[in-house]
Amino acid sequence: MDRQAIISFFDNLIKPGDKRNRIVAIWTAVFLTAAHAFRWFNTGFNHDSLKVLQYDANWQAYLGRYLAPVYLLFRGRFGAPFLIALFAAAFLIVANILMVRILRIKKPLHVIMFCALSATSPVLISLFASVLTATDLHILALMFATLSVYVLLECDRKWGWVLAALFLACSLALYQAYAQVVVTLILLRLLLELLTEPDYGKVWKNKGRIILFFLVGAAVYFVGYVLFIKLFYGLDLSQLPSNGDYNSLDKMTRLRLADIPKLFAGLYESFSKSFVRLETRLLRFRGFANLTALACVLYYLFRADAPVKRKLMAAWLLLLLPFGANFVYILTGGMVHTLMIFSYTVLYGGVLALAEMRRSSSVARGITVAALSFIVWGNVVFANTLYLRKNLEAQATLSVMTRLLGTIESVEGYKPGETSVVLVGDLNKSSVRQFRYGYPSLHTLMDYNTFSMTYPESYADYFHFVLGYPLNFMYQNVSSRYAKMDEVLAMPSFPSPGCAKMVRDTLVVRLSEDLSHWKM
Repeated sequence: MDRQAIISFFDNLIKPGDKRNRIVAIWTAVFLTAAHAFRWFNTGFNHDSLKVLQYDANWQAYLGRYLAPVYLLFRGRFGAPFLIALFAAAFLIVANILMVRILRIKKPLHVIMFCALSATSPVLISLFASVLTATDLHILALMFATLSVYVLLECDRKWGWVLAALFLACSLALYQAYAQVVVTLILLRLLLELLTEPDYGKVWKNKGRIILFFLVGAAVYFVGYVLFIKLFYGLDLSQLPSNGDYNSLDKMTRLRLADIPKLFAGLYESFSKSFVRLETRLLRFRGFANLTALACVLYYLFRADAPVKRKLMAAWLLLLLPFGANFVYILTGGMVHTLMIFSYTVLYGGVLALAEMRRSSSVARGITVAALSFIVWGNVVFANTLYLRKNLEAQATLSVMTRLLGTIESVEGYKPGETSVVLVGDLNKSSVRQFRYGYPSLHTLMDYNTFSMTYPESYADYFHFVLGYPLNFMYQNVSSRYAKMDEVLAMPSFPSPGCAKMVRDTLVVRLSEDLSHWKM
């Protein structure tokens, strides 16, 4: 590729004269601020963010996110929330610019609406709320995913799909679930071209490049995966840890053909439930807004100025979209959570793109914008409600954990940093747990918890990163043994006297009457 070709490629990529760039940048920043600014200026680390991005090499390699530690070398493993937010905002602005172009959304109001939906997505809310310190890493994976599709579909160079495949591999190596965004964008683009392109052959002319794009992207990702863990971690595939209960590449190696029909049905069921009840407030109203948007889509499909044959093909693609937006459900054996479904937000871009078709009515467009505006408003209120709650939970956790530390240190024979400490039970099931009345039900994976810790290892993270205390913490495999001992079962739970005692040479603390959290 000569110098002029390179200049032409980047000029086409950046398109400095496109007025939508400015609109996207401004309104993405506005809605990010409206939904998430409170979180940016309050730490309140909880759940996975208690690790403050102390990425374990073996664990990340096992999960297939082998470029995550590379990114952290540049950004730094420790980052204040506001710095992380700035990086995330920059990546999201680029991703939104590319998605707007891919979906050919042109009307300023529709561009603003898509930016609002993207910036207030439940995925971003869950990231900032629970995995705060990895938010920018996830959005970087999103940016690479959208960049791969843009280069694939918009670059006219013969070998442009190769560069697109490399971008796809980068996205997979940061967080694999954004592959669903890639598939969703391609399906939406094909659907739009079926309904709007005069040249029928143009719709499918890139099908060979698209297939090669996926095959080469997956191959580059896997080869990079094997080489990276070998060269940088000194491991091979047989040495990686195995944990079938988590969403990772390990799941794919144990898929059985007999499970596919059940998983395929579960995929559509999972999509439909999230479509109606995705994390937000006023769930029924959001479900109604989504159904209204779907009705508008069907109207746009009926009104499209295209032959009946094309409309039928577009209807088939419409039925295929839930699969494209949620196919990781099958690869992980049914393990899907909010952080993995940004592709659902991308579907709203398809709704807005269909609203711009020539024969769509102004009434239908108004109804579409009104329904999506309600979703945005619900997301903004939900985000601020959740962040305030998480901030209050962080304060309560500091109080309770300080008292717990005082109880530990009061036991005769305990030496900080030397005595092994075993925690059994769960503060979220203890007598000191209190539901915060006045807050609406949040319906999130964190709704059960009233303290910052959500799983056994997160207690060690809290002592280490938040309290800065040298606790010789024994992990879950040890704690599970102690939780079954008669001597421990006879102990009262925190904060009752006797909830902490020496058992042989180990200090055992019983946090709650219910010990099921630890019996695994």
